[in-house]
Amino acid sequence: MPKDIGTLFKPDMVRALLREVNPKRQTRRLHQLGQVGDVLWCREAWRTHEVYDNFPPRSVPVEAHVLYEADGTARPAINGDMVPYGKLRPSMFMCRWMSRLDLPLVEVRQEPLQAISDEDAIKEGILPHRKGGWHWEEPPEGIEGSNHFGFKTPRDAFLVLWECINGVESRNANPTVFVHTFERTK
Repeated sequence: MPKDIGTLFKPDMVRALLREVNPKRQTRRLHQLGQVGDVLWCREAWRTHEVYDNFPPRSVPVEAHVLYEADGTARPAINGDMVPYGKLRPSMFMCRWMSRLDLPLVEVRQEPLQAISDEDAIKEGILPHRKGGWHWEEPPEGIEGSNHFGFKTPRDAFLVLWECINGVESRNANPTVFVHTFERTK
């Protein structure tokens, strides 16, 4: 029987999942998330209307509007009025109904972290940089000359991203990771 598995994603990885061009379709983790056929549902940082700030997440009504941190600070209007959003809630406290992304697993395998190919790095959400090279997210307009952007290969960009998420020297440890390949259905 397939399982629904809540999976934490940082805001920049959520944006990569949502991209129309070169979207993220793989994630590498130190532990296995599920089996082929299981559905990863994206847990991400979120907010609701401030009237729900004192509610535990499970008590927030299903009809409450959810604002996702990955979308930035834009506050949508409801009936012409700007919605006063409340406190930021960590992704680990997101309820299933709040998730906007379902990711059915189509492949799960193991490999050493540094065995990643350029092709798989692109599936991880690495994309060509507008100034040349590769990165996981385009820099905002007006930011130029940073060494943080434009890595030589998709693989190089991914390994730096891994280290940004998992800590200094984490890529040099070259752990065996679970490679989860998925589709996006919601």
